[in-house]
Amino acid sequence: MGQAAAGDIHPNRKKTSAQPKNFPPRFLVLFTVTFSAREAQGYIDGLTVGPVSKNHARRVLSTFFAYCERKGFTSGNPIVKTSKEKATGDEIEVFTPGEVRALLTKASEREETDVLACMAIGAFSGLRKSEIDRLTWEDFRWKEQKIELSRAKTKTARRRLVTIQPNLAKWLEPFALKTGRIRRPHYRKRVEGVRTAAEVAFMFLTSFPRHVRGSYETHAQQARIIR
Repeated sequence: MGQAAAGDIHPNRKKTSAQPKNFPPRFLVLFTVTFSAREAQGYIDGLTVGPVSKNHARRVLSTFFAYCERKGFTSGNPIVKTSKEKATGDEIEVFTPGEVRALLTKASEREETDVLACMAIGAFSGLRKSEIDRLTWEDFRWKEQKIELSRAKTKTARRRLVTIQPNLAKWLEPFALKTGRIRRPHYRKRVEGVRTAAEVAFMFLTSFPRHVRGSYETHAQQARIIR
């Protein structure tokens, strides 16, 4: 149980980066009331999201209360007494071919070349988000129709060659002479613009390539495509 010390907060002090933004109003007065582990567990259990997102909310709360405890605003961190959700990985969303086509088309229409490239690579090559983030155009061996992933760019720290499938080659054809990093600044904001224009809903904007990769693996398995 954490007992907040009333009056210790400066009215003009900025919120910490770990402070949750979307809590019910009663949580915003936690400096003047007692907030128990039971209440925290109830809040987390009541979130209408999957286990991964619940665990994220729990981490944010714990970081916030740990900060308050260090500053002397509360006598303890009630979040440490709450339970962690078991994540099964089922939260990954799978896009239909029509949704992927809509996203790629809108990215092309809006001339968001790096968004288009990253989405196409995720959709048609199965690369991980972390691998796509590190890609440069020099990694593409166009004559051999291969993407070369050096040890520094793979999750397993092993060099890998990925075949550029015909559909991916078609989408990337305009970029064959490009050089440098694929992703440009303000990428996430521009992805959101493409998503909105395509009228495709997905919860985890920052993990979009992860969900596209899940779509690739699902549809590849259904079509019995062996990578």
